[in-house]
Amino acid sequence: ALFEKYDFLKEKLQNADYFAVRDQLTVDNLFKNGLKADLFPDSAILMSEFYPLNFLHKNVTQEVAGYVAEHSGTYVFAQINKKTTRGHEQTIASGLDEIYQNGQTEICLCPIGKALDHDDHEALQELGSLMHSPYTYFDADNIWDIMYLIANAKCYVGTSLHGAITAMSFAVPHVGLKVEKLGAYLATWGLKGNQRSIEFSEIYEQFKVATNATKEELEASRDRQFTEIKKGFDKMVKVLESN
Repeated sequence: ALFEKYDFLKEKLQNADYFAVRDQLTVDNLFKNGLKADLFPDSAILMSEFYPLNFLHKNVTQEVAGYVAEHSGTYVFAQINKKTTRGHEQTIASGLDEIYQNGQTEICLCPIGKALDHDDHEALQELGSLMHSPYTYFDADNIWDIMYLIANAKCYVGTSLHGAITAMSFAVPHVGLKVEKLGAYLATWGLKGNQRSIEFSEIYEQFKVATNATKEELEASRDRQFTEIKKGFDKMVKVLESN
């Protein structure tokens, strides 16, 4: 449909010197339309290499530093957007309540996207009002707070693709909530048993699956993506040098 709408797009892409996408579903869809694309992970996977924990620690707000010092590895970082979760807030709240009640796991709510069509902060405030469990809410006014909170979590649960990629980068267990591009990314790069974005009713079950993964498995998945994205950069350099 995209190519029908923008008829010049296909030709532009066919003539591109470097054309890569981040998930197999997109590769397959493009192939059906007669276009060949390379497959590389999202470059954001490298963030733990550029911004390690000690760097983040120096740049976070005092509130976040204090929370992590007290709760590192014992809380879920939960995020939802407004658009794709509307009408499902109670189901999501119940899933987080189940995690709290069964897993001795604190709940931390924190927005990732506040832009139009995301409105995480509004969705999370609604979610908090429906939960029976206690929770901590951070408004995360800077990116370091968000990264540091995800990097030190027991598990990430959310609709945000880049939230899940941040978790992957820091080898943190992750549960992707029903969003197509997130499901496609996990299907391509995720750990066995955690290769889809789940229905909202499956939060607790998938939390158990995700947190069952060993640190070694999470690091191996991350390292595979590191290797592949660096191949992508090498290819980009070759293309630039040959022009």
